[in-house]
Formats: sequence, C-alpha cells, structure tokens
Amino acid sequence: MGNRIFLKATSYRAIPKTASGCQTPTAVALQAIFLDSADGARAVANNHSGIWIAQGSQFNQIERNIISGNKLQGVSIGGFQSDNNQVSGNYIGTDAAGLVPIPNRQSGVLLYDQASRNIIGGSTPAGRNVVSGNIGWGVDIKTNANANSIVGNWIGPVGDGLHSLGNSEGGIRILEASNNRIGDGTAEASNSIIGNGPVGIQVTHMLSTGNSFARNAIANHSTIEIDLSGDGPTPNDANDQDSGPNQLQNYPTIDFVANSSSRVQISGVLESTANTLFQVDLYSEVPGVFGRIFLGTFPVLTNSSGSSSWRYELYSALPTNAKIYATARNAGTIATNTNSSNPKTQMLRSQLIHPAISRILAEAGHHATILIADGNYPASSKRGPRSELVSLNLMPGLVTCNQVLEAILSAISVEAIQTMMTETSGPYALDGVPPVWADYRETIRKADINVALEPIEKWEFYNRVSTVDHVLTVQTGDTQRYANILLTVGVRMF
Repeated sequence: MGNRIFLKATSYRAIPKTASGCQTPTAVALQAIFLDSADGARAVANNHSGIWIAQGSQFNQIERNIISGNKLQGVSIGGFQSDNNQVSGNYIGTDAAGLVPIPNRQSGVLLYDQASRNIIGGSTPAGRNVVSGNIGWGVDIKTNANANSIVGNWIGPVGDGLHSLGNSEGGIRILEASNNRIGDGTAEASNSIIGNGPVGIQVTHMLSTGNSFARNAIANHSTIEIDLSGDGPTPNDANDQDSGPNQLQNYPTIDFVANSSSRVQISGVLESTANTLFQVDLYSEVPGVFGRIFLGTFPVLTNSSGSSSWRYELYSALPTNAKIYATARNAGTIATNTNSSNPKTQMLRSQLIHPAISRILAEAGHHATILIADGNYPASSKRGPRSELVSLNLMPGLVTCNQVLEAILSAISVEAIQTMMTETSGPYALDGVPPVWADYRETIRKADINVALEPIEKWEFYNRVSTVDHVLTVQTGDTQRYANILLTVGVRMF
C-alpha cells in the first residue's frame, strides 16, 4: 500500500518475465520499472499485466514508465477497496518515444471488480498518459469499477500529438460501471481520444449510468464517437423515457449554423426529460486537421414538454469547411453526442454577414418560410403575423433579389423555392420566362442545392407568405418583373 513506482529520467531496466512485472500489495521498492527491452524498442512480455494492483491495495502511484508488450493489460487495477491509486505520465502500448506501437495484447488500462476512485492521468502535461497501440481497449472500465477519473490522457494519439496509432477495439469502454468521469469539464483535464478503431467511447449494460464525458476531443473513429449500448447511433425518443446505458440520453440537434468573418451563430433544440437542467457542449472538426476543438458550453433548461431551443454565439470565425458537433449532459453527469453519422451535423459555409438576417435564420426552424421581395412588393401588408421585415432597398436595382438569394443559400438548407407565376394578360403580362428566373436557377445550381424553382399562382403565393410559418421578409431594390422568391427552410443532411 502506498508504493510509488516510477522511472528516473535516465533509467531503463527491463523487469524479468513473471506473472506481472509488478504486483501490489507485495512490498516493492523500485526506483525504475521498464516493461520492455533495455533499449525501449522491443517487447519482453510479462505473462500477465505489466502492473497489477489488486487485493485492496490503495494509494499507489505509477509514474513515468513505459508499460508495453505484455500478454494481458498494461496496467490492471481491480478488487474491493483497490482505490485511490494514480497512473500518470506513462507510455502504455508504445516505445519510449511514444511513436512506435509495442502493444499490450489486451487493453492498455483495466479497471475492474469494484476498483473505485482511481485516477488515470492528470491535469498537467507531466501527468498525461499516452495509451496507444494496444490490441484491446485503450481504457476498459467494468464490473462495478465506479467513480474513477480518466483525465488529461492521449488515448489513441502518439507521443508527438500529431497523429494516431489508436487502440484496436476502441478508446474507452464502460461496462457495468457507473459515475466515472472522462474529463472534468476543464481544458487541463480533457482527454484526446482519437483514431481508435470503430468507437471513441462505448457504454454498455443497464447498470452503466451517471458516467460523464466533458470537454474531450473525440474524433476519427470509423463507426461512431460515443456509443450508448454498443449498437451504433441511438435515435432520440420522445421525452427521453427509454432506459439503458447512461439512460440513453438524447442528443441535441443542430438546426442552423451561420459563419461570418467575426462570429459563428449556432442554434438547435434539445428534446429530453421535462424540467431538467442540461449542459450542452459544442465542438468543431475540420477535415484534414488532426483532432477536435472545444468551442464552448452552456446550460439548457427543458420546459414541461421536455423541449428547449438553444442558441450559442462564438465571437471568432471558423474555417468554412468545419463541422459542428454537440453533446448533452444531465446535471453534469449523463452524456451522449451527435456524431459523424448524425444528419443534423452541419457544415459551416455561410457568406451571410447581416446581423439581423443571421439572427432570424438562426431562430428559424424546419418549414419556416423566407420571402425575398422585389422593390414593388407590398411588404408592409403581405407578410406573416410573426415575420420580421429587413429593408435592403437602398435605391432602384440595389440590392437585387438574386444577391440576397446567394447569401441566404450559403447559410441554410432549403426544401422548396417558389416564385410568383407570370400573368398572361393585363398590364403585368409577360411573354415567356422572366430573365431573373434563369439567374435564380444558376444561383441554386452553384449552391449545390437539388431543389427546382417552382412558379405558383399570385394569390396562392400571397397566402403562403401570410401564414405563421413566415419568419422573414427581405425587401430589396430589385426592379425586375416577377423577382419575388419564397424559400422554405429544410434540414441539412451532411
């Protein structure tokens, strides 16, 4: 009890092949422990774990070791009252530089059988474990190993932090264990869980509840980033009444993202248990850039129906090809996430910078309508009861409807685009197709939107603008005939 097992900066010594390289609570007085060959490049496997803490052993510190190439786990902590041990600053599954895999044949770290309140990692760079290259999980927590903390580690990345070796089965598994913390919500304690086979974090078994995942960079897994139940993405359900791992917590949906040169606006909805306080975390990921970036966190309180609309502003720009992800935590404990297979994940690509229009679009939902009106449209009387009017009619011909259309299509998805059908008689009759329609079709094509321009009868057009779904009229100075255009907000599916 209370052993400190660590590696001096210049010490490299192979531990002989035994059941384990070191097993506590057997009395141990080592200044160096190196579970590999003397040069740190080849495995000299122990027949069990590299380090095995068991039988109620407490307050041991495993620091600054290379724990690799063992026949079972790198570090194993298990048994009743095997508590309050800390594993920090080690390379587990790699060579001495953390760059070459020397895999432990099962998981890098195993916590099991009532091992509780142990800390894997630390909140400083010196406390960071590099857990990569292992054949099993990076960290495996199971069978009532409760209230452990996994903080500040690189699980999957190599020692330079620039690419990943991964762990073959996944980053972290929680099986029949509760109230474990993966990160604590601070930058210093966040884990980088990147490139581990199919899944970043997997939680399985009905008794696995209250596990918290906060502010971790979880990315580049082949199937899913966070998996509740071990069966892939879990659909949201009404009022979040289902049960299972982490209560199968619903994830927040992202409805809208607008990216300008100075800020990003993100809005969405959380549908979960009624009258409950949640914490929503937002992340971004840029294709081709290693890892994931934490953007911010904010509280969300659901109403009596279990719903809450939320909005977040980031006062700096992101790359135009960044993706946004969201997670929700119930009372700081229960977590789940949107992930790369979730259709609500959105790509930032907006060229729109008008503050009022950006705000209104951020608050708009699916099926809301937006009118881009020409300079002759009766905007003060022909609009919905809840709509807002933004006037951009500076002078005849400035700005045009097509310019506004281009900006708005860069910011939102649409599922319908309608214009007012031409009249064949009377003072406003027009032979053929209005030239502005060709401009619209070209703008729609350039926006890569597979929606046809649909002319509808004049009074039907007015009726559609007059509903409660109409949220915005942008009045332009366009003088072209039949330039009015009505957009219906859709759902971005990439």
